[in-house]
Amino acid sequence: MGERDFGKTVGAGVGDGSAEVERCLIGAVLVEPALAMGVCEKRGVDEGWFTVPECREVWPVLARMWRGSGVIDAAVLGRELGRAGALRWLSGCMELCVSAKHVGAYVERLAADRLTRAVVALGRDLMKDAGELGGQAALERAEGALAALREAEKASYGGFATVGDFEQSIVSDYELVRQRRIVEGDLKFFTGLRLPWDVLNVKYTGVKPGIHIVAARPSQGKTAIAVCMSGGLAFDGVRQLFFSVDMHPRLLAERYGALFGQVSLPKLNFGGSRADIEKLKAGLWRVRHAGAPGREGAHPDNILISDAWRVDRMVGEIHRAVKYDGVRCVWVDYLQILSGDREYRTHKEEIDAVLARLKQTALGLGIPIFCLAQLNRENGKDPSREPQLTDLGDSGSIEREASTVLMLWKDPAVRKAWDEAPPLDLALGQESLAEKLEPMWLLLLKNQQGATGRAPFVFYKNYFMFRPGDHSARPVLSRDKSGRVIKEDRGPFFGKIRDDFLVLTKGDGTGLDDYLEKVGALGFRGLENLNRREVRE
Repeated sequence: MGERDFGKTVGAGVGDGSAEVERCLIGAVLVEPALAMGVCEKRGVDEGWFTVPECREVWPVLARMWRGSGVIDAAVLGRELGRAGALRWLSGCMELCVSAKHVGAYVERLAADRLTRAVVALGRDLMKDAGELGGQAALERAEGALAALREAEKASYGGFATVGDFEQSIVSDYELVRQRRIVEGDLKFFTGLRLPWDVLNVKYTGVKPGIHIVAARPSQGKTAIAVCMSGGLAFDGVRQLFFSVDMHPRLLAERYGALFGQVSLPKLNFGGSRADIEKLKAGLWRVRHAGAPGREGAHPDNILISDAWRVDRMVGEIHRAVKYDGVRCVWVDYLQILSGDREYRTHKEEIDAVLARLKQTALGLGIPIFCLAQLNRENGKDPSREPQLTDLGDSGSIEREASTVLMLWKDPAVRKAWDEAPPLDLALGQESLAEKLEPMWLLLLKNQQGATGRAPFVFYKNYFMFRPGDHSARPVLSRDKSGRVIKEDRGPFFGKIRDDFLVLTKGDGTGLDDYLEKVGALGFRGLENLNRREVRE
């Protein structure tokens, strides 16, 4: 095709409109790259699916741009092609595309046309072979052609999974568990992603593919717990994609810096010292270099942040991140403010559709997706009542579709006791910091893969940091003369910090964990914890 011929040929598709559908698919990719390429890559679309010469020429360039930067622009693509009339042809494709939301229908049509072409070619070849080769030879060749046709059908529509497809991975995973548990003595190792805190990891038995809900009332630490958990996974080298829909990505990055730099963002907002700024800078550096100890050179961050809020675009970005960026876990903050891919009659219907898309994506890619969610207003009327699964806001499908549901609950009884006697032992002896600490229960109310239960945590609000309390403690019970319990003091659960994945020490004995150990508030400092990482200043 010469310089002047681009866009002048007529498509050779099967049936009326096939060439137009091919151009519509190109237009959908240009209009909404994340959505369209996510669908196309899942189905394995390549230039062989197209019959229009221009489409066959454009598709490899589109795929290369998507794999490289994730950004596809018609003007840039036109320059990449370097052909006269290319940009005009691409603009025509965008005009033909009714909506990028129809990309699934475009792909289905191309798959059907591709299979039809294969059937037509097979019939033509069989007629020719029957006349030239004779019965037996034609039959043998037909068997091979039919096998090729089945492969073409599988490539177009996908094949079925079998138990045998998973045999090797299943056995190797459990052999590894046996090695780590029985031979090496690591009783807290499971298949799936390993959470940073052993007290939760034992309950989850490793995070498996699916939807995992983390829920709480507004401003009770949903984002903070996500920052802590994802930061701990990053320290183990797990690359993650975080959809920060509720706040600007910069604000999320600041929270990571506050956590790993041990600096108070409220203090910085009112004019912190140069030392505080250096601590924030060090914290940002630590989370960027998490999972790569001793590596000073450039390497990819383990935390990728996106502000996509429409589920169709999110799904496309997840597919790209898993395939090209090595992402193994996704976070969504938060579920009830996401937008579906069309108009819905009710918000509940929209949340149902969004959650179904995310679950389909998680199971299809074999990754866990953590979705933060808000509890409904009814839960806030009685703070002393532990939240239940029925408190999940807006949609019953959240409870139904989730593999696990973790809820945060601020213990009012312990909070009341702390108001009367601030926990100075947990706050470097600083009364102002002690007043801002929050006793929080992490309630695992649903778990398809393991046990349910609750674990005590202390929330350092200014640092966006959750630290595990003494989960082996026992409550102090006050009884009346007949032996009935009249008061339960849950304070012992929150009297110590133990089994944390992060050891915070300055090396001179003045760090947070140094202080807690000195006053007896840090239990089991010497406990072997394979997730533990030191942060030194």
